[in-house]
Amino acid sequence: MRIVGNIQGENHRRVEVRSSRVGGSIQIVQGENALLRNNRVGQDVQSFENNGTQRFTLNHINGNLQCKENVPAPTGGGNTVGGNKEDQCANL
Repeated sequence: MRIVGNIQGENHRRVEVRSSRVGGSIQIVQGENALLRNNRVGQDVQSFENNGTQRFTLNHINGNLQCKENVPAPTGGGNTVGGNKEDQCANL
């Protein structure tokens, strides 16, 4: 799938993005579960204040990967980031 702009999930039950190209950012806020796998993201990925499983694996992110105040903390790995991996996502 190809998305020219952004993906925003707020108060979501589940966000799942696989093998896609996203021209903008992905923002996942105050929801439950999310899976981002094998995507190309033109800007940032942000995961803030979620209460569910957040898994980020094998993504290529041109901007930052930022995760704060998620319970439990996000899991995954193998992400390539052009900017910074921050807070809960520092080791992903």
